Amino acid sequence: MRLQPLTICEKAVITEALKSGKRFDFRHLEEFREVRLIVGAEVGTAICSIGNTKVMAAVSAHIAEPSPMRPHKGVINIDVDLSPMANY
Repeated sequence: MRLQPLTICEKAVITEALKSGKRFDFRHLEEFREVRLIVGAEVGTAICSIGNTKVMAAVSAHIAEPSPMRPHKGVINIDVDLSPMANY
């Protein structure tokens, strides 16, 4: 996610590309990037790529006894690891 506003030049390039029926990366508006999904060798892992963008995902779960204080409640923990090279 971009945190800085677009410059006047960037806005002009994007506007012209859209007027000519192209995206900023010069694909046609109806043209999609190639999508690939590879199921990993380890259970619960996968790699998804959309064009040159790649994401690796891993999920795991275990069943545990609920807390006596909340016998009908569960817990979900979510961990996210981002590469220092990742753009978000």
